[in-house]
Amino acid sequence: MAPLSSEVYFVDTHAHINLLKDSSEHLQTALEQKNVKWVLVPGYDLPSSKQAVALARNHDWILPAVGIHPHDAFPDWTSCLSFIREQADLHKIAAIGEIGLDRVRSKSLPENQIRLLEEQLQIAEEFQLPVIIHNREQDQEVESVLDQFPNVKGILHCYSSPETLALKKIEQGWLISFSFNITYPKSDFLRDLLKKIPLSSLLLETDSPYLAPLFDRGKRDNSPLNIPILYQWVSEWLSIPLEVLCEKLMGNFTRLLLSNWRTSHD
Repeated sequence: MAPLSSEVYFVDTHAHINLLKDSSEHLQTALEQKNVKWVLVPGYDLPSSKQAVALARNHDWILPAVGIHPHDAFPDWTSCLSFIREQADLHKIAAIGEIGLDRVRSKSLPENQIRLLEEQLQIAEEFQLPVIIHNREQDQEVESVLDQFPNVKGILHCYSSPETLALKKIEQGWLISFSFNITYPKSDFLRDLLKKIPLSSLLLETDSPYLAPLFDRGKRDNSPLNIPILYQWVSEWLSIPLEVLCEKLMGNFTRLLLSNWRTSHD
């Protein structure tokens, strides 16, 4: 990658850095060298949500989100929801997530997943927070639940569904985020979709430590250090200068997440 202007920055909108081998201090130094300005760290259960908040308290380049993943949609989630509500009320989080529905790997009951998603969306609506949605082969169900909360906006994270859902949510003000999944050989439909998405509705993420770049696929050591590689790939695929892509995506990130976060911490 050619040298970038010091005014050009990358942002990783979804990275579970609490699962990485490197310490956050070591990661910070490496990210600064690569012009990675912000990393959003989502929770997926109570311990990881607490970790996200703690990491943000100690590092001003981390934005925290808290939430309960559909994998953990088991009936006793009261304490988790209490923590989410508490952090929202204290203005300690930038978003609620990672939340959603999953019919591929989750062992939790579908009806529990839906009820848990609805309860977390209610909190997001009450506190006017964006959400980060996980969706694995539950397109109609996710769409149906989100339609019940028209005032809630957010990110369809690591998008892997047909284009219909993405294009509908874009019209409603949602953002679509891709990871390295868009570069994999069987993802032609995602690459076609990418060309239909306005830059004003696009975000990029690593989903660290998962979904490594193609040359490292299968390894679980992906990190935000790889986000410039994804930006470069998207820049080339869309024939857009890298600096323009960085500026547009930073604007999207700021509009949805960073503006409210900065206001609550001023």
